[in-house]
Amino acid sequence: MAHTRAWNEASPAGSDLASTIDNSMRDMKADIRERMVLDHVWNSSTDHDGKHLKVTLRPADNVSVFVVEDASELTGSNAQPFFDLAQTWNTSGTPTFFKVSLTVTAAHADSLLMNFLVGGSSKFWLKRDGSIGVYGDVRNVNAGSGAACFSVAVTGDANDRLRILNTGAIWIGGGTNSQDISITRGSVGELLINPQADGGTIKFYSKNAHRWTLDVDGHLVPASDDAYDIGSSTYAPRYIYVNPGAVDNPAIRLQSDTDTGIYFNPTYKSMSYCTDGVTHTAFSRAADGAPVMGMASGSYGTGNDAMGCGISLPYNSDGNGAPGYICLYAKNAATYYIWPDSTGKLRIGTTPPSEGYGDTTGTIVGTQS
Repeated sequence: MAHTRAWNEASPAGSDLASTIDNSMRDMKADIRERMVLDHVWNSSTDHDGKHLKVTLRPADNVSVFVVEDASELTGSNAQPFFDLAQTWNTSGTPTFFKVSLTVTAAHADSLLMNFLVGGSSKFWLKRDGSIGVYGDVRNVNAGSGAACFSVAVTGDANDRLRILNTGAIWIGGGTNSQDISITRGSVGELLINPQADGGTIKFYSKNAHRWTLDVDGHLVPASDDAYDIGSSTYAPRYIYVNPGAVDNPAIRLQSDTDTGIYFNPTYKSMSYCTDGVTHTAFSRAADGAPVMGMASGSYGTGNDAMGCGISLPYNSDGNGAPGYICLYAKNAATYYIWPDSTGKLRIGTTPPSEGYGDTTGTIVGTQS
């Protein structure tokens, strides 16, 4: 509302009659009251009249509205705040304690709504797009018992996308009281990762590429066929512990497809080689526990090309050469070796045939004829 009179320090004029001074004084008091009552306590009490009721600003263009000419200093043990504001809320409305309304017609994308500096360096800032920057740690954020200490939501979506609870748990995705993935602390030293969306799988990436998947049933599956190793030539795993479950179910399978591979079964203490679903060679134990090697009968050719199963023991071609041999143990634990010499004779001895002595050591037990 406009004032009754414009401010005029030239009134009353020196030529005015003294008899009009009372009117001039009353006009001056009215002019002061009209201006003071806008932002000050007025005609309340002698204790409070003149105190600021509010601060109304009408700034000019291109000027700083609040400017401290010289920084105040806290010395000794003083710790008074620069701003010391207080308000009591007892309302059913939705008040805002500190409100800043900015209209951006044109401004640089890095313009800041707020910037707190210490020693000339930014420590906390709020950009015009709403993003927050923090230099240092974010600590002591607590919304109370049972609530999220920190949450992040997407504009236009009432659901939190990230929540950090006061228990230390992290929720990713989901609604206000649910989560797609939770990362929590179990017992001492335990980290629990519990996906509840996308089928419950955990996917591992490196260099922005999908490498492995831990599926909903707990199976670790590579993302690509024939692409990734476990261990390396320099750093290899030490032990692999397996349990076959059923006695006829191999615990370790080295397979190229569903019917071909090498199988290890700790229940039978066996290793077998299979092709097309047929076991050809097996190393296992007999009923009494003795180790045995067995070969399966089958059709491996036709006509004159058909051959039975066999064992091939190569010779040593180094130097003068040495034949391949079979080692047999007698009931009394004596050791015997059987090998063919270069003339086709079958020999047996108590020491293996070494280089150059395969034709002279041992006893001839038969001749090929």
